[in-house]
Amino acid sequence: AARVLATRLAHMSAGGRSPLLGAALHCSQGFYSSEQRQYTRPQAFRFMSTSPVTPPPVDSGVAVDLPAPVIPAEVLNGIPHIGELRELGLGSYATPPGLLQGLIEFCSATTALPWACGIAMTTVILRTALLPVVIKSMRNNVRLSNIQPDIMLLNDRLKACTNSGDKIGAAAVTDKMRKLFEDNNCHPLASFVPVLIQFPVFLSFFFAIRSMTSLPVESLKHGGYLWFTDLTVTDDTYALPLIASCTMALTLELGAEGMKQSKPVLKTVMRVLPFALLPVSASFPAGLFMYWITANVFSLSQVVILRVPALREALDIPAPKDPVITPASKESFVESTRNAYEAYLEKSKMRQKEQEAALRAEALKKMKIPKKPVE
Repeated sequence: AARVLATRLAHMSAGGRSPLLGAALHCSQGFYSSEQRQYTRPQAFRFMSTSPVTPPPVDSGVAVDLPAPVIPAEVLNGIPHIGELRELGLGSYATPPGLLQGLIEFCSATTALPWACGIAMTTVILRTALLPVVIKSMRNNVRLSNIQPDIMLLNDRLKACTNSGDKIGAAAVTDKMRKLFEDNNCHPLASFVPVLIQFPVFLSFFFAIRSMTSLPVESLKHGGYLWFTDLTVTDDTYALPLIASCTMALTLELGAEGMKQSKPVLKTVMRVLPFALLPVSASFPAGLFMYWITANVFSLSQVVILRVPALREALDIPAPKDPVITPASKESFVESTRNAYEAYLEKSKMRQKEQEAALRAEALKKMKIPKKPVE
């Protein structure tokens, strides 16, 4: 309000209405600071009221076009520089996602390649480091698959001993199963080691790239290729989610050697799962698919290479045996599900009968009158 009032009074003094008013306003500029004076003292003050020249307008209300900010060429090419994520509050070394962000930035900046290449290179580096664990797990899975008929036979004996209450027989069967695993140098729990390692890696990649795209990092908007140049948004064509699902399904189909002796239900679930994830994965940013697709292609290449007999022999990976055909293996998905449900109902009825029998025995025991001792 003070600035508007000063401007209007300055125009009045410049128009010859009051010389004293113009001088007073000129003196009143001392009440303003140096920063305020350059906005509150218009050019009309130097003309005063005796100047015949019309002063220029102080505020014409015309918008001034500011020059567009200059974007560096590296940003337009999607190439980061070392320390860019740290300047934005990312890339902390205290958390796994922060470490991955720093590694992705380092790979992309040192090679002068866009973010998409940096994400792919980081994925290859980590998957190569995990290759010994994957090979050991594959060796364990094949050995378990080869002795699956013996495991199923021992499981049937163990169930029979448990239902009949034969604790000595159940202990003997358990000991035989333990010896079977030791003789073949395998164990069912060892199959979960790669999952327990790779799942945290996937979560770290997910949160690392998600935080970078949510900020977003400016150079990520130009760090892609072809139709997905912007890695911070979803793929409107749904091509990247479909490619990720197809490569995942192909990898599971070719590489699941441990599924040869498995039930058809498990095989069906593993085949449907990649495509069931499509509605969820469609909302992921394109940068996340750079990791997912690269990891799937790496796994697929790994499966194809490890199918070479000479290489399998060098890595001590046994050849898988042909699956044993049983009546259960010929069942369809619907039939096996129905049979499993009927077995569950039958087991529940047997358990209920056992509980009722135990309650009746307990009631009869309470109803018995203790005999008096003979004197």
